[in-house]
Amino acid sequence: MTGLDAVDGASPWQQRLLTRDLVAVCLVQDGTVVHANETLSDLLGVPAADLSGESFLSFVDDADRPAVETALAAGRTTPDERQEFTCTVIGADGSERAVEIHGTTVEYEGAPAAMSVVLERDDRRTDAASLYRAIVENSRDIAYVYGPDGRTELVNQRVTEFTGIPVAALEGTYLLDFASVVDAETFARYADAVEGILTGDRTDAAVEMESEIGPRTVTGEHRLTPLERDGAVEGVVGIARDVTKRKERERQLSELKQVLTRVMRHNLRNDINVIRACAELLADSADDEVRDLAQQIVEKCDSLTDTSQKATRIERAILRDGDVTETDIGDLVSEIAARADRNHPNATVERTGPASVTARAHDDIDLAIENLVENAVKHNDSPEPWVGIDIERDDKTVTIRVADDGPGISPEEVAILERREETALEHGSGAGLWLAATVANASGGGITVDRTDRGTEATLRLPAPEESPERP
Repeated sequence: MTGLDAVDGASPWQQRLLTRDLVAVCLVQDGTVVHANETLSDLLGVPAADLSGESFLSFVDDADRPAVETALAAGRTTPDERQEFTCTVIGADGSERAVEIHGTTVEYEGAPAAMSVVLERDDRRTDAASLYRAIVENSRDIAYVYGPDGRTELVNQRVTEFTGIPVAALEGTYLLDFASVVDAETFARYADAVEGILTGDRTDAAVEMESEIGPRTVTGEHRLTPLERDGAVEGVVGIARDVTKRKERERQLSELKQVLTRVMRHNLRNDINVIRACAELLADSADDEVRDLAQQIVEKCDSLTDTSQKATRIERAILRDGDVTETDIGDLVSEIAARADRNHPNATVERTGPASVTARAHDDIDLAIENLVENAVKHNDSPEPWVGIDIERDDKTVTIRVADDGPGISPEEVAILERREETALEHGSGAGLWLAATVANASGGGITVDRTDRGTEATLRLPAPEESPERP
């Protein structure tokens, strides 16, 4: 086994550092460089291939060589200790650079070797370190700072409370070295996010990680942002929150939803059907009062069934992703208007606007528009209700207006729609409006409902595609 395949004892993040050019890295064995990456080659001005086989000390200023030699030797005798020291290195062109070296002992071809990360020093970082530390330590959330090589430079006490690992054991380690607590896929997602920020490919990232901390399974939500100075990324700031209780609550609510959906709603529907059948039998009674009461029961059963069906549709619109596609709203509105005309022969349904107009809409847009039309007809106390459906289009928006000459929507129902509360299901038109609002939002549009001099007008707005020919 040769090359980097021969390295053992390096953490997953250290393996990334060895195989990529994120920061300057080399392997030093018995004082000799056995591997160097391109970033170190650029720092020293020597081709990476030419660095291999050279004494590491040959690139160190004479005054610093004894201290560096002692540190490298200590790494061989006490491999569990991390080596951190500063020195001056000399480039091929004679230039001097002050660097920090962070060494970790690994095995290369079966023998100890120092994996050394070489970072150029910047005295300004020292000036800011106390400020960074104060901010991190006083954060109420889990907070940490990674350096340009992914090494943990700062971490607060909240991390210890979350993981049970002391702050002193975390600072100076490479990211997630301590966390064999996460699976390989989770580590890869997190490491990709950190690397993307360090390289400037990403400006922020959010990663959810489930970890085994002792006997507990905990879930942390990590938000990562770059630590920048003078336009250059110098590290990564991480803020994390323990969302274990929230995730457990979400799981419990999901289970409750399944019970309500699969059991209670099914039972409710069956019980309503039984009650309705009994009421229909009573409707044949010779007693006028009994017949009137039976008819009220039938109507209430129908109303409950309708509300249950709307709740199912709302649930479907919220929970399933659905597709937002280009849809001929003109044809769809014509079909809905014709159906409403057939189902409500006493009503007048007028449809105006272009016969064909395309909008970007969610799969359930037909349910949304149909509910607006049904509300306009059913909640109109006139013996001959009027409903107008109009379509307009401009460069960015397709607008569908559904107006009626009914008593007008109440302020309470408008407030329910704006708050999007579940109490909408207690109101006859509220559930339909909520469904329409849910679908409109999923389409990238919106809905408003206004009380007019004539009655109520619901305005549904959908995004128009870039080019959409209308057919008059």
